Amino acid sequence: MSSRKRRQKEKEHEDDGSDHSCNAFEDANNGPQHHTPPKLPTWFHQCKTFSILEMDIKRFPFRELVADWLEVPSDELENIHAISSIPESRIPLHPTIRQAWVASKTEPKISSTMRRAKKKGLFSSPQYNRYVDTYRLFLKEVIAPLCCDPSSNQQNIVYQYPPTTRVVLPNGNKTISMHRDKDYPNHQAAEINFWLPLTNVFESNSLFVESEPGKGDFQPLNLRYGQFLKFNGHDCRHYTVHNETQICRVSIDFRVVPSCLCTQRSQIGDFCVEETNDDGYKAFWSTSKQNSPKPCSESVQHEHIHH
Repeated sequence: MSSRKRRQKEKEHEDDGSDHSCNAFEDANNGPQHHTPPKLPTWFHQCKTFSILEMDIKRFPFRELVADWLEVPSDELENIHAISSIPESRIPLHPTIRQAWVASKTEPKISSTMRRAKKKGLFSSPQYNRYVDTYRLFLKEVIAPLCCDPSSNQQNIVYQYPPTTRVVLPNGNKTISMHRDKDYPNHQAAEINFWLPLTNVFESNSLFVESEPGKGDFQPLNLRYGQFLKFNGHDCRHYTVHNETQICRVSIDFRVVPSCLCTQRSQIGDFCVEETNDDGYKAFWSTSKQNSPKPCSESVQHEHIHH
């Protein structure tokens, strides 16, 4: 990327409140990395298969953690759309919820002063730190073993950081059009996608995925909180549709790559990355301004796709 384009990209992120341009982050030791994709080993193909899995919601209480960050009672995540009728002083001002209101054409009137006050410190709050700390633990204990060679002691992964948090209200627009992640820049053949709904999902209030590349057997996933999806989003088409149910959908999604198959550590799609190791994790994003990067594609709630 040229210096001129890099400066323009950084300015775009500054304009939308972001302190970090993910495109500006490269491997601190090696700089930009452009390698020929490795031939994927036999064991990895099993790792990419479409699977619905279970997680321990007591050890990894993502619903409660995300609700706390969104400033919504955890037992009301399915009914966030009803919050728009309460007084302004009690309205949760998290940008993710505001975007969901806009997408469903139900945005309440909120003063610009209150909006600016809420945006400050959003990605360095104690609630956010608890959320991402649990995310890192979940990746190390649960996700890494699902993505690595079971016969090897090498169980480290490069992963999207932070995960994307999505809120879609009743009458909300689709968040992604039909696509494969490989249709967009900076994705790797060894990526594995994960989708964790924090509310029950079904019919138009869910994700549509084909089970194998090109198979076209699209069905809305019928999942409850505590279940999550592992799938080959790099090669399999997936999309969402207009939410015609009366239930709000809250979910998180992310992508990971086994460290031994990773071709570059600067980013995954539009996202910054970290990598698990024996001491915890290694970050490949700058820490000069705050404790966490704000990704350019955080909490997308409209039709335009960000990867």
